[in-house]
Formats: sequence, structure tokens, C-alpha cells
Amino acid sequence: MATLGHLNAAALGGLAITIQFNSIQFNSIQFNSIQFKVN
Repeated sequence: MATLGHLNAAALGGLAITIQFNSIQFNSIQFNSIQFKVN
């Protein structure tokens, strides 16, 4: 059970990193798109 909990925590950590990366990537693309439109 402790192992299962550890694996779940690792999976959630990986998911959080993935969401954070996607958020940064999306914000960068969105910002670049807006900047391009302004220019």
C-alpha cells in the first residue's frame, strides 16, 4: 500500500509538471501570437 501511494504521488507529480509545462508553452505561444499581431 505504501508503494502504491508512492507511485500515485510520483504520477501526480509528473502530471503537475506536465500541466505546468503545457501552461508555460501555451502562454508563450499565445504571447508570441499577440505580439506578432501588434507588430
